[in-house]
Amino acid sequence: IKEAMLQCLRNVYYDTALLDVVFLGSVDHVRILDAVTEDLETLQRALLEGNSFSWYEEELLESILRMAVALQEYTPQNRWYPRIPDLLKDKLMPAVSSMLISDKAKSRLKEPKRLMTLATKSLRLITEDKHCRAHALSKFPELTSHLPQDRRGDSGTEFSPAPSRLISPDEALSPIKGPDSPGSFSGIEELPTASSETLTKQFHDFAEVIRSTNVIQEALKEEKEELTNEVCSLLSKTNPNDAEYVKERDRAIAEGRPVKGGMRRTAISTERFLLRAISHCLQPGRLTQWDMTKLVISLVSHVVKNFHDTEKELERIQQVLADGGGVKLCVDLLSSRPNG
Repeated sequence: IKEAMLQCLRNVYYDTALLDVVFLGSVDHVRILDAVTEDLETLQRALLEGNSFSWYEEELLESILRMAVALQEYTPQNRWYPRIPDLLKDKLMPAVSSMLISDKAKSRLKEPKRLMTLATKSLRLITEDKHCRAHALSKFPELTSHLPQDRRGDSGTEFSPAPSRLISPDEALSPIKGPDSPGSFSGIEELPTASSETLTKQFHDFAEVIRSTNVIQEALKEEKEELTNEVCSLLSKTNPNDAEYVKERDRAIAEGRPVKGGMRRTAISTERFLLRAISHCLQPGRLTQWDMTKLVISLVSHVVKNFHDTEKELERIQQVLADGGGVKLCVDLLSSRPNG
């Protein structure tokens, strides 16, 4: 799902005529890029630490790098949210640089040439700004061979940073100056003068169409099943006194390596997790977040139907969830009369 979202960002917003400058300067855009760069850092650490690296992770890495390149190549940087340049410099640049100079990282990739070409291109775009370039070379001197010599001189075109303030919707929707023709961007005479509400509705309509496709529906179904299985096995995966975990922990400490799955501190039971989820839905204003409410009810129903060995255990789980707000959640939900 995340990979599909990255493809949508790259193909719908960044390098087509459907460029949405309101979205480019929004907090939502920064949040998405924050999450994506965190994933990139996680993948980079996995490569450098020698952990297993699957084909899916390699595909995700390629999507992230392609998205980073498209963001810098096809979008007007003066319309970015102000924090995006710092995000690229402080998070994306170090992660990409570490991969480029690591022979271990390259040796563990199935398609190192293609991925390293994307990483190099992304890095060169970030370091078009002379300050970013100096910062990168000071931290990673080995990057000299990956970065071309700066021949632009004092009169060259420098990196255009994002504005130091948030732009208004009216400013964001004004025509963008570009190289192809006066008052245009990439040959488009001017952007549609639609309101931000209209653009938001168009985006949601587009997202709904994407969501209704068989591929996305199948992915959502698989993800839901995986989440349900994880919830049902929470205690076995978080119990610090589990015999198998204790053996692995002691072995890892003796060998001086990380514990597989991480260190455990507090056991979390399935009932405890579901009670917290029910409590979340009962908070003011959250019940009508229908996707979340539907997911919580689906999880509760699955656990009640499957997560017990005896009738007595079933009664216990039902009583715990009912006393913890399950009944109130159902009553409040029915009273709200949600469509569908």
